[in-house]
Amino acid sequence: MPDLRYIVVPHPIGGIQHDAVAQKARASLPDLLAALTPEPVPIAGGDR
Repeated sequence: MPDLRYIVVPHPIGGIQHDAVAQKARASLPDLLAALTPEPVPIAGGDR
């Protein structure tokens, strides 16, 4: 899977309060969205 994208969430996740896990998840959201969003593909023939 050469195009596999991944993100890194700071540890620890286990053994910490729910609010701390939620904060780490929120902080990782931009990286997650970028990993799930494909790069734009140019339209053949230039800009339209």
